[in-house]
Order: sequence, then C-alpha cells, then structure tokens
Amino acid sequence: MHDRANRARERFLTLLGNPQPVHEDSAGSLYRIPLPDEREPLVVVRLTNPSTGRVLFLRVPPTAQTAREAVAWTFGMNPEDWGPIRET
Repeated sequence: MHDRANRARERFLTLLGNPQPVHEDSAGSLYRIPLPDEREPLVVVRLTNPSTGRVLFLRVPPTAQTAREAVAWTFGMNPEDWGPIRET
C-alpha cells in the first residue's frame, strides 16, 4: 500500500515538470512550483517518515524559505523551536 502511495507522489512531481528542490536539509526538501494562471507558486516540503519510510508531500505557505521552516510550520512552530526529540 505504501509503495503505491509513494509512487503516486513521485508521479505527481513528475507531472509537474519534475521540479528540483530549492532547499534541502535534514528536515526534508522544499519545492517551489510555478503554476500557470496562479499568483502564488505551489510550495511543498517532501519528507520521509523515519519509522515507516513513507514519503510525504505537505503543502506549506509560499513564504517558506527552508525545508526546516516548512516542516516547523506544519506543527505551528518556528524553525528555531522545532526539532523532534525522538522520531518513532
């Protein structure tokens, strides 16, 4: 099941023109994808769940500049304050 979902997510990026990450760090990879006829780009962070290996793509605000900032935002935190104590 997870393999199929991961393939679907990778296909999603391929359909968007196989964008390259604009930033990568230990939190993940940040993608900024211009969309035709839209004012703001699609901005997503790609991360891997360490316990399952599942790849996730999470939409984040277009103001995100780093993957860490993007992941922290998903938890309602500042990047300076975010950091998992233990990943399970």
